[in-house]
Amino acid sequence: MTLTLLLNILIENKLNENNYKEWKKNLIIVLSCKKLKTGLHTKCPSITQVEARKHWEESDEIVRCYMMASMTSTLYKQLKSCKTAKTILDKLEDMFGGQAPLARQSVITNLMNVQQKPNTSNKDNMMTLMGNFPKALENEANLDQNTQIEMVFKSLAKHFASYRTAYNLGNKNLTLTQLMKELQSY
Repeated sequence: MTLTLLLNILIENKLNENNYKEWKKNLIIVLSCKKLKTGLHTKCPSITQVEARKHWEESDEIVRCYMMASMTSTLYKQLKSCKTAKTILDKLEDMFGGQAPLARQSVITNLMNVQQKPNTSNKDNMMTLMGNFPKALENEANLDQNTQIEMVFKSLAKHFASYRTAYNLGNKNLTLTQLMKELQSY
């Protein structure tokens, strides 16, 4: 993948109020490719280290340009006075760093509220749930297989109560896919 393609990822997915985590991941990829990532984590060398300081300042300027070019004009206006890329990243972290817990809570709430509606097939219900489990993982929710299966059982219509009882009494240990197949044949 060429650098231009990587930069396009940043430009096409500009930072806005809703995508900080994804934008930061893309930024780190681009900076790693250009070997500029260390500028975000190291301090500017002292004045006595002339060459190292010059290199750091040049790298920091490039990183700042990448960052500023890949955000909305509203965010650009808020951050244009920042002197270093690290300062920009720190301010963004203050602004958006709290999004992860909210996103995680939202996904888990969605999972907990899934209920099989009358005349909805088990497969459709399971597909809704299974579509949300990866979103939960992306948002760092710790949902082990047993928790996921409990969420499936909670979402099922009441006439599956006997199946759930048999599942628990039989000490079954199925994967989600196996459970879906069994529920379709129930």
